[in-house]
Amino acid sequence: MQEQYDFQYETTQSGGFTNVNMPFYPPDPKEKEKKQIRRTAITISIAVLLMLFVSFFWATGVAILLGIFGVSYKQMTAFFSDPFINEMVQIAFSSLLFTLPFALVFKIGGYSISETVALSKPKSRDFLPLILMGVGFCAFANLAVGIAGSIFSSFGIDYNVDFGENPEGILGFIISFIATAIIPALVEEFACRGLILGSLRKFGDGFAIVVSSFIFGLMHGNFEQIPFAFLVGIILAYITVKSGSIWIAVIIHGINNSISVLMDYVFEGLSANLQNVLYYAYLAVVLIAAIVGAYWYNKRNSDAFTFKKVDMKSKEVEKYKFFFASPLVIVFTVICFVEALLYF
Repeated sequence: MQEQYDFQYETTQSGGFTNVNMPFYPPDPKEKEKKQIRRTAITISIAVLLMLFVSFFWATGVAILLGIFGVSYKQMTAFFSDPFINEMVQIAFSSLLFTLPFALVFKIGGYSISETVALSKPKSRDFLPLILMGVGFCAFANLAVGIAGSIFSSFGIDYNVDFGENPEGILGFIISFIATAIIPALVEEFACRGLILGSLRKFGDGFAIVVSSFIFGLMHGNFEQIPFAFLVGIILAYITVKSGSIWIAVIIHGINNSISVLMDYVFEGLSANLQNVLYYAYLAVVLIAAIVGAYWYNKRNSDAFTFKKVDMKSKEVEKYKFFFASPLVIVFTVICFVEALLYF
């Protein structure tokens, strides 16, 4: 039903004529919300596109710099092909990519880093239940990677993403652990569950969880990891929203990646059958942990699986339309899909 407005017409006298002022029509609240969502979409898009730009062209910059000092292409290739050096570069690279571009863009966009990123200490009573839920969910999200690979194989498609070799020895394990488990857990959570999720929450927690997870998935740039990262993003964003802090998500992220590193080193040299037995035993344990954690958390929190309502006129589908129809979001999505296609 169309809204009715009781307009007041103001009349004034001027030169013997009566002037009637036109009625004032209040601005459409949906249009204001659309502008706010588009503004946030632009900020997020610029940050992730800047990250992609640096990741695509850093090697060219390094090659030019080393070339100035007389280092040949063959020498550079041999140097960076070393697994240990590769992990060291990954540590420095990840630390830069997920911090500086995001902090810079969001700061310029008018966001307070301390207010946008949930850095407060989580409630101790919810700590263990959410940890159990998160680790269990992440473990089963890994199955999405296997399913994606099986789908490609069923069509005769060889989709192989080469993540390189692991460095050998104790020192190699330590540097691989830092590069895979510690650094990504800190910097990726700062960017994705911190700035991206935090900037979207004013439009609704459910909306913020889905959109931030979509962006997180696309960031991985290949069809093996995109579904996994999206699902992991969902649980980590949910836990961040419910705990009011990114620190539990950081810990879960670190635990999940730590287990991956441990499996890479411990499973090396074992038979395929023994690897499968150990892996499925691990899945059984974390499944039980996830169920216990979810039941425990739900028992303690009546609002465990509901979100606070926000005062917005736009429907949920409209909010997604406003965000994903943003030109820069479209550009980012296309670039990520093209990158993923290159692995075929």
